[in-house]
Amino acid sequence: MGSKVQTVETEGRELYKQFEPFRVNVPMGHSGKWSTSIMVSQVDLEYLRLWRDGRSPGVGSFTRLSCEGRGVIMSDTVPEITDLLHDIWNLQGRVLVSGLGLGMVIHILTKIPRFSDNVKSITVIEKELDVIKLVGQHYLDSDPRVTILFGDTNTYSMPNGTEFDSAWHDIWDSMCGDNLEQMKQLRKHHKPWVSTRKQFCWGERYLKAEKRRYG
Repeated sequence: MGSKVQTVETEGRELYKQFEPFRVNVPMGHSGKWSTSIMVSQVDLEYLRLWRDGRSPGVGSFTRLSCEGRGVIMSDTVPEITDLLHDIWNLQGRVLVSGLGLGMVIHILTKIPRFSDNVKSITVIEKELDVIKLVGQHYLDSDPRVTILFGDTNTYSMPNGTEFDSAWHDIWDSMCGDNLEQMKQLRKHHKPWVSTRKQFCWGERYLKAEKRRYG
């Protein structure tokens, strides 16, 4: 067992270094029920379970966004980064983002040249004012292409003539098969401003694969 733990820990530290450019650097703080803080991962039973399932967080310090009564909503651990990287190549031109969270998609699209060079603007819709207060100003100050709108992406209506080239929807606390229907509805709602086939959702690839696997 000791040898296995050592192997997993070595792998986890290597993952941490590999994905370092994708981790956010938002300020730590509290606003209402929401907070940003540092968490440190280590190889314990929970880590080994995630490793077994192919979702090793990496071993090191990460940023998390938490909400009182709901727990950790988002973090910049390796699985959450890789979930995004599957589709981030498709986010180009004028980008619409549903859900601010830690702003990881903004960070990648503005700070990593191979993605940033293809982005004209990023418009974020976020319904939690406290989340905007916590991390929004950080991104508004860091890149003039970023705009943050306060509202619910499920119902938010853009002005006539608004057009986006691509969209990223990430409004779910966790991956659940029930999310697939909401993803469908989000695409339908935003279709007047962005083509359905250019809209991508966090966790959709994984959930569809699980659905095919288990029926």
